Amino acid sequence: MATRSRIGIVNSDGSVSHIYCHWDGYLEHNGKILYEHYQDEEKVKELIKLGKLSALGKTIAECISNHKDYGYKLEISKSNSLDEMMESIDDLFIEFIYIYKEGQWFYNSCDDKEFKPLKKGLEMLNKD
Repeated sequence: MATRSRIGIVNSDGSVSHIYCHWDGYLEHNGKILYEHYQDEEKVKELIKLGKLSALGKTIAECISNHKDYGYKLEISKSNSLDEMMESIDDLFIEFIYIYKEGQWFYNSCDDKEFKPLKKGLEMLNKD
């Protein structure tokens, strides 16, 4: 069973560019990969440019993109704000949302609407 996620970046105008990722969206996998391998804003932008992902990789080359690897139409979503993005994602059964904003990652488990620093979420996992 897939653990679906959304990965996005808040742009300088407050809009959000975001993509769907089908596999392994939980903190221990996609969260950890994003935190450890996508800390540079330019790298995050490169990731978003891949469009809809089947799977996130530790490098851009390792990511499995529906467009790049399977020839499907490029799918990148853009919302006017984070609130607008949150309103639009319910239909895909998204379980985790990762947002890069102001040089750091935040996450939301979709159980609530509050975004928390990804670093703290990963630290909590390591304490258990």
